[in-house]
Amino acid sequence: MDKQKIEICLAAKCKGRGAGAVAALIDGKYENTASISKTIECFGCCGVGPNVIVEGRMMHQVYPEDALLRIEEELRGERKEKPSLGSKALDDLDSFLDAL
Repeated sequence: MDKQKIEICLAAKCKGRGAGAVAALIDGKYENTASISKTIECFGCCGVGPNVIVEGRMMHQVYPEDALLRIEEELRGERKEKPSLGSKALDDLDSFLDAL
């Protein structure tokens, strides 16, 4: 069984908004069950960070208080947010932005 993929932006703005604490929580919960990637390469959504990508789907404003709950919901396909730029698969973002 393939591990689920979680990517965490640790670029300056996301890190300043709590991404380091989010990364620590994710490490603690998913280190044996998910492939966790931490990057200082910006995901390009600094204004709505901290940003986390779960299975190719970007999540914004993932703060330590609710990070694990939101990520678990995303992994189960139970995201409660309305579809928006932040809930589109990364491959779909170009066409989404072109339509704007």
